[in-house]
Amino acid sequence: MKRILVEGKTLAKRIDMLDFSQYLILGKGDRKNRIYNNASVKEDLFEAIIGAVALDSDWNIKTLEEVVDRMLDPYSYISDDLEDQYISIVQNWSNENYGRYPDFICEENKYYSLYVSSLTVNMDDRYQCKLILGGGESFIGYGNTSSEARRNAAEKAYNYLEDNELLTTIKDEIEEPSEAMAINQLEILSRRGYFDLPKYKYTETHDKDGNPKWQVTCMINGFDKVFNATSTSKKAAKKKAAFKMLNYVLENYDEEE
Repeated sequence: MKRILVEGKTLAKRIDMLDFSQYLILGKGDRKNRIYNNASVKEDLFEAIIGAVALDSDWNIKTLEEVVDRMLDPYSYISDDLEDQYISIVQNWSNENYGRYPDFICEENKYYSLYVSSLTVNMDDRYQCKLILGGGESFIGYGNTSSEARRNAAEKAYNYLEDNELLTTIKDEIEEPSEAMAINQLEILSRRGYFDLPKYKYTETHDKDGNPKWQVTCMINGFDKVFNATSTSKKAAKKKAAFKMLNYVLENYDEEE
């Protein structure tokens, strides 16, 4: 699990989900060559942010733990259970609806020591965390660790959003699916955390007259279905394969999950 959490592609994926690449300072040449899309650059950016926090906080362990927990969201990698995705779901919802991530104010429960001495405490209430959405709605969770308290607060926020039918479904994300924009639309869904970035496999053949014929396969990790498309143009075949996959995920995402 540690190996998965610290490997480069995990850190790069988190930078994508947090949309932090926009803050990279690059020269004209690097920007022209789209260096900001390189996984190694995103990995370096993730580590640089943690390094900056370490220096600015004078290596305050609690501060570092808080920042790493928020940026890495380790519970989302432990399992596919909904309870481990509450934080990511609520963060994404708040960012989409209010243009900012929710605030988490986590601290040791000030009543914990008193409760322990009187033996009336729930031993899971050592920490409390207040989650505040962009609109001011607040939820308090408790836990034996600050991470657990944060997750429990996020669960309460999630239940509030679900009970009030405020949660966005994957179908709400794409206003009008189209073949022309299918590649970008799939990438948008990926960067919003629904699934991994799509992968494409290209095969070139030629007809009897020597004209090129391209077959492109679109696949997404975790999905059983793959989709193929052919065309004389590599780009056109890719769009067709992406469009097939886009329609599939929009209709079957819940079942796949």
